[in-house]
Amino acid sequence: MMRNILAVVAGYSSMMGAVFILLTSAYFAFGTERAFEPGSYKTSLIWCITSLVLGIPAALLGGWICARVAASHKAVTALVVVVALLGFLIAIPTFSAAPTMESRAANVPNLEAMTKAQTPPWVALLNVVVGVGGVLIGARRHPRKVTLSSLQTLVSRPPGD
Repeated sequence: MMRNILAVVAGYSSMMGAVFILLTSAYFAFGTERAFEPGSYKTSLIWCITSLVLGIPAALLGGWICARVAASHKAVTALVVVVALLGFLIAIPTFSAAPTMESRAANVPNLEAMTKAQTPPWVALLNVVVGVGGVLIGARRHPRKVTLSSLQTLVSRPPGD
């Protein structure tokens, strides 16, 4: 059981680390003006699409790591539940939040941009779908463990088989 808990924590932590690194890199590549709509903290359409696309490899990595560490498939199921639950909890405020009229400076530091960004509800919901789907696909992609007998079988085959 402890190994499954570790697998969920490792999978989710790797997802969040990958998301942070990928989105921070994208923000520096885009710049403030392309990440947000002019003069506001509303995220631009290109940023919304980019964040969804970059969520895919992060979710695949999280699922893969969880499956590699896990003692059973229950860990992957638990990770899916955690991703879905936290994703929906994060999405809820996007439905009820009134857009702020705070004007944005031309250059906004990354951490300020992360805290003040106003993401549309459709992006928040699609993030849940991308996260859950990516975890499930990533968990299926982990390589089989190599054993001594499988290596011996591979080496003893005649060429051309």
